[in-house]
Amino acid sequence: MALILLHGTLHVTVYEADSLASRASAGAPRFFRKLVEGIEETVGLGKGSTKLYATIDLEKARVGRTRLITDEPVNPRWYESFHIYCAHLASNVIFTIKFDNPIGASLVGRAYLPVLEILNGEEVDRWLEICDEHRNPLIAGLRFMSSFSILKSQRTEIGQGGVRAPNYPGVPYTYFSLRQGCKVSLYQDAHVPDNFIPKIPLANGSYYEPHRCWEDIFDAISNAKHLIYITGWSVYTEITLVRDSRRQKPGGDVTLGELLKRKASEGVRVLMLVWDDRTSVALLKRDGLMATHDEETANFFHGTDVHCVLCPRNPDDGGSFVQDLQIAAMFTHHQKIVVVDHEMPVKGSDQRRIVSFVGGIDLCDGRYDTQFHSLFRTLDTAHHDDFHQPNFPDGSIKKGGPREPWHDIHSRLEGPIAWDVLFNFEQRWRKQGGKDVLVPLRDLSDVIIPPSPVMFPNDKETWNVQLFRSIDGGAAFGFPETPEDAAKAGLVSGKDNIIDRSIQDAYINAIRRAKNFIYIENQYFLGSSFAWKADDIKPEEIGALHLVPKELSLKIVSKIEAGERFTVYVVVPMWPEGVPESASVQAILDWQKRTMEMMYTDVVQALQARGIQANPKDYLTFFCLGNREVLSSGEYNPEEQPQEDTDYYRAQLARRFMIYVHAKMMIVDDEYIIIGSANINQRSMDGSRDSEIAMGAYQPNHLSRREPARGQIHGFRMALWYEHLGMLDDVFLHPESVECVQKVNKLAEKYWDLYASETLERDLPGHLLSYPIGVASDGAVTELPGSEFFPDTKARDNENVLLELCLSDLLLMDGNKDEARRCARIGKDALNAGDKGRALKFLHKARRLDPSLAIDDLLSLAGESGAPGSDDNGESSTTSSDAPKNKPEKAREASSDSSASATLRSRARPAAASSTGSSATYTDEQIAIVRQIRQKKDYYEILGLERSCAVEDVRKAYRKLSLKVHPDKNKAPGAEEAFKAVSKSFQCLSNEESRKTYDVSGLDEAAPVRRNHQAHGHEFNGFYDADIDAEEIFRNFFGAMHPATTPFGTFHFRTGGMGGHGGQGMQGSGNFNLRALIQILPIIILLLINLLPSSDPLYAFNSSYKYGHKVLTTKGVPFYVKSSKFEQDYPYQSFKRIALEERIDREYVSLLSQNCRLELQRRQWGFQYQTPHCDMLQKFQEGKAA
Repeated sequence: MALILLHGTLHVTVYEADSLASRASAGAPRFFRKLVEGIEETVGLGKGSTKLYATIDLEKARVGRTRLITDEPVNPRWYESFHIYCAHLASNVIFTIKFDNPIGASLVGRAYLPVLEILNGEEVDRWLEICDEHRNPLIAGLRFMSSFSILKSQRTEIGQGGVRAPNYPGVPYTYFSLRQGCKVSLYQDAHVPDNFIPKIPLANGSYYEPHRCWEDIFDAISNAKHLIYITGWSVYTEITLVRDSRRQKPGGDVTLGELLKRKASEGVRVLMLVWDDRTSVALLKRDGLMATHDEETANFFHGTDVHCVLCPRNPDDGGSFVQDLQIAAMFTHHQKIVVVDHEMPVKGSDQRRIVSFVGGIDLCDGRYDTQFHSLFRTLDTAHHDDFHQPNFPDGSIKKGGPREPWHDIHSRLEGPIAWDVLFNFEQRWRKQGGKDVLVPLRDLSDVIIPPSPVMFPNDKETWNVQLFRSIDGGAAFGFPETPEDAAKAGLVSGKDNIIDRSIQDAYINAIRRAKNFIYIENQYFLGSSFAWKADDIKPEEIGALHLVPKELSLKIVSKIEAGERFTVYVVVPMWPEGVPESASVQAILDWQKRTMEMMYTDVVQALQARGIQANPKDYLTFFCLGNREVLSSGEYNPEEQPQEDTDYYRAQLARRFMIYVHAKMMIVDDEYIIIGSANINQRSMDGSRDSEIAMGAYQPNHLSRREPARGQIHGFRMALWYEHLGMLDDVFLHPESVECVQKVNKLAEKYWDLYASETLERDLPGHLLSYPIGVASDGAVTELPGSEFFPDTKARDNENVLLELCLSDLLLMDGNKDEARRCARIGKDALNAGDKGRALKFLHKARRLDPSLAIDDLLSLAGESGAPGSDDNGESSTTSSDAPKNKPEKAREASSDSSASATLRSRARPAAASSTGSSATYTDEQIAIVRQIRQKKDYYEILGLERSCAVEDVRKAYRKLSLKVHPDKNKAPGAEEAFKAVSKSFQCLSNEESRKTYDVSGLDEAAPVRRNHQAHGHEFNGFYDADIDAEEIFRNFFGAMHPATTPFGTFHFRTGGMGGHGGQGMQGSGNFNLRALIQILPIIILLLINLLPSSDPLYAFNSSYKYGHKVLTTKGVPFYVKSSKFEQDYPYQSFKRIALEERIDREYVSLLSQNCRLELQRRQWGFQYQTPHCDMLQKFQEGKAA
């Protein structure tokens, strides 16, 4: 079926599933089923207690997931509603029911709803057939209700209409409502020097006035009398907030730490939630891999009146053990807020009000900067004690500049919105703060005025503001527990977790409302991976699923199709902070490049479809920031110099460096602005990863209607452009125009040429640099000629790498390499001493710790043949005397393959040891066939078939090849990988549907094979499991018995005993094995239970072929039974009948209540106005059930 663009809003309610066969004992009596589940959980064999959940996918993109339903294996009932923003190509909405395991999940079945059925916008409410992994129908069914709101039909509501009117209600379905009568101050960078910003005209004859962030925060903290609440990714006690020598303040030279201690000693309640970096331990780095100073900050305030809590990113209850470990160790608390009580504008008043600060600037080192973004000239003044340069391993003030300049954006909020920020802090403190030391504001109601407008309704400068977050129940107290209550509160329910992901919703809504242009500054820009090109990756495995980039490109496409102008400007860092050549930085650059390419492909295709000859950069354009300074007199003279031929040395010589863009901001049409802590990446937009906060605001009296908006947001954008371009031009007043975008692009290209040139005659006149990429005619992103590397580095600006960096890689990468080199030295010394066994032992360990280490020659000299493996302690499984004598080529190949695959295989099946104890050998023919298979990528070539071959030919080829490369028969290095390749080829080509997909796209999209070993913990990242179980395919094909999986290993039923990969086999032994009996006892119980007759439910509320006889309870509730014999078994007015009817009445009320809540919720959303189930419930309660 063809893929169709689903762009709009999908409303889905998942009701229930029926007749599921989720487990063998599902239909057994409850007592036996609970007994089996208890045994399974105790022994660790099998699924344990029944936990089912459903997911909603648009092709391979996960867009929704229900909560877990426990103890309903046959008829799970969720009754959950989802409000889903869509920007996907899909042919089906796929509902998947899964069985939750301790690690991963097992497939129960899938139901498919064709997209064509919902495109007309009408509501669909029916049962869907549930199919198995091969789309064969099962007996089971799934009931759901769905409707789809197409974006193009919503012009009169939100589509492309901007804010439209002063009474705009804000982003729907969110936790915090839009607040009116507020005041907002916008900050560019931590400080703005006097007279830097030129006169920028605004409406009503006024001019834009800049504000100064850190000065305002210093004043707010200094003047607080009751409370100071702070959250931060990092808070550093040694910084000073006031550094401008022309704007000194009394006490301005005090450090932040001393200021907070002083305020706490005065009786002000100072509470701090600082992210606890789990890597801040002596084993790694005292200040952590992220250098947040968290331990240092906590120690500074220890024993003082300041309550400083190091706050880890604790998971909620929704993830697996592996996912919980990821969240705790890899994700962060990223909110950056300050909340204080503040004096009233009226002088002499004793009353106070709440003021909050929200944005991207942490109160830590490296953040203070001005619009000059100096590299060298402030090293003896503002930045001498605050030198920040993490991009060079040895960067320090002793060796001099360039420092890393910092560009950021923040905001100050007053009025009702400030109380929302306060409430966010209280939720977080009650969850993770420990002691209940929050200020009881009710007791201070006569002093601190309650939430109320701070601007009069007729004030032209009033603001309407809404708060957004990315956070879940693991970080915020008081979230609703049920999905129904969560939906009413504007939250999203997941698999046993409740999530606030309103930041992503805010971005999507703002983009969809945009009329003319969008201007973005963000530290990261990657996402919508479901739409990336699948050239050398599987996009479904990336998991960067948020919609922001795709929504931007589709907005441009819609404007091109309508014949209207629209421009998107995006400013990002030249590269993510860190060593630019490092693998992690290059991986992020690759994902960023793929995101750009996806967007440019959409734009190019839209232009071609309309026959428009235009540069796609006239519609979508990317920039970075950089600075370059000539040497001036009186500069700081460092006492040391960087090492020659390093990035540090070259940058210092060229006197240039990037300005790091840390801002998280989007401006739409100069009338709406989002500012916060959230990056445009999955970890910030997801809601269950990094905790984030943002605000969205507009001035109702300065909207872009007949005339362009000319309020504070317009002035702020113009001030930013002046900072970046070093000039203002009248053409900048209309950013959507082709004249404006071409002018900006031309300036940025000029500044890039000056930045990258070999010579330097004067300071760079502007900081906005064209991002060094080209766009091909098909939308592909390429590197600019002569721009293979970023200046002064060896880091490619268009690198095409994809890394799977797990936590251990991030934490132990450098340590592993050091240990690998040490082991290699020991192995070399042992080889020189003639001890080949010891040499092999340590060389194997070195290769395992660092596969890239060049030790092939040493392994060859040590007699490495490829057959021996090594255990986890580095012990060789054989000695050099046991190894067969092979050619050096064989030894080199074995060194790279056997140390990994043989070790794993030794755990995957019993060792094949002969009576002499020598390891198995392999022939040149076996090596040749393994090499031949591993060199091929095409499935037909692997099996040696033509594309016109029949299914029977596929089976014959698999039968022949699998026997030749099965690891039990072929011991050559790489045989296991070759066997998997053959099995995967057979799995794809033997299935008609997956073969058709492969023939068209070259992608294997076969349904997953159910596996007997433990599933991956990262189930949520992808829709299909690419790691097939080749052994299971082999057993199914050749008719061998499935091995039973236990926590102790895999054992096979054999004549004469068992062999397991946890201990030694017992072939030829007749001894009684108690452990084996215990292991198979649950299987015997399961078999016995399956022999027992299973009983269907006695009644149902819906008529079906099984339940065709209608009966009424005394209260008039209809239910259905199998036959009229029911009246004989349950006589009217008998005790059994009365008890049954009472039970039926209770269930009937429960079902009506569930449906009624859904109807009221949908009416609140505006999608449904009739409430038939509520009416039925009311009638029943009045004793008039129909």
